[in-house]
Amino acid sequence: MLMWTGHVDGEVGRITKADFEKAARRFQASLGSDGVGGKLSDSQRKALDTRSRNARSHWQYRKVQDPQAAELWLPTKLLPTSNSLKYGRRYEADGDDFSVDVAQLNASDGSLGLLKDRHARGPSGARKLEGPVIERSDGTVIGFELSAIEGNERISVRAFQKDNLIRLLAITYSLERDKEYRILRNAIGSSYVPFGAQVKESRSASCEAGDAGRDDCSDKPSRNAWNRIVGDQ
Repeated sequence: MLMWTGHVDGEVGRITKADFEKAARRFQASLGSDGVGGKLSDSQRKALDTRSRNARSHWQYRKVQDPQAAELWLPTKLLPTSNSLKYGRRYEADGDDFSVDVAQLNASDGSLGLLKDRHARGPSGARKLEGPVIERSDGTVIGFELSAIEGNERISVRAFQKDNLIRLLAITYSLERDKEYRILRNAIGSSYVPFGAQVKESRSASCEAGDAGRDDCSDKPSRNAWNRIVGDQ
């Protein structure tokens, strides 16, 4: 709910306790009440629930059936059209300022390492990572996520491999509408399940874009991450 109201910048399940508590206090302060700090009161929780429900309703946030994902929720009001790609499907806004790519490929067609390198650099090599590339694993499923800037766009990706199958979720949007679009990015990422069971998150940062000794390298990326499919028009 705090994510949908814009008070948490990040995906559910990947927020530190300290950041969560700060977000709760920011929401309490937005109500203009004196009850800032501590647990939310019943009235504060009701207000939070109402605001988040209104936001989801406004964007017509719905679960969509996509063969390249076990579970995928999208703001259908923003993404009214979809088109087939070589490896999956692209959901796109009419103004072309927000798109979601869902892909599936066999590991024999490539590797997670190659995908990571491709999406970190971009087609022209001008893409700049916003933080360390995050490696994820639950023992049977391995993956990575990253976020980058290229021109006036933020490009984010999550890719996972299970056995010989790789599935990838990529989100691209215009920075001109960053304030509202990053909420949608976080919501889509939080609800995305690549395979049949939710991936158990364990976190380690390769820190390719920074000092490996930084706190955020061992905890979480400086910004939550994903990235666009390239060379697949």
